[in-house]
Amino acid sequence: QKKLTRVVSASQTEDDGKTTTSQVSANKLKRLEKEREKLEQECAAKSKKMDDMFLKLGKHQRDITLMEERNAELEAKLGSYTTQIKEINKRALELSSVTDDRDRAFSEIHELQQKILKLNELIARLRNKNKKM
Repeated sequence: QKKLTRVVSASQTEDDGKTTTSQVSANKLKRLEKEREKLEQECAAKSKKMDDMFLKLGKHQRDITLMEERNAELEAKLGSYTTQIKEINKRALELSSVTDDRDRAFSEIHELQQKILKLNELIARLRNKNKKM
């Protein structure tokens, strides 16, 4: 555009006696105008492309924001589930301990029943001996 304005101002200052230079200046002016139009079209195309990219960027940013919100929700759920799993594991450990105690008690009961049977047999033999005497 600077070239164009310089050529236009130069063509206006030339006098009518120099037709060849004004013809050259007119051709140069036409060429510069075409170049300016071409550059304006390129600028418009690049501006449109930038606008499209800006819109895509906005869409991607909204998508990222939604994903971040979803991620936060999932992390909250994960924290809740982790707490529940810890509680379940604690209860399972307590149940395991109770089950082990129960199994030990059953085996002790079984051993004591065997001892009682042996003692009852011994008492019965001793009573038989006492009766015979």
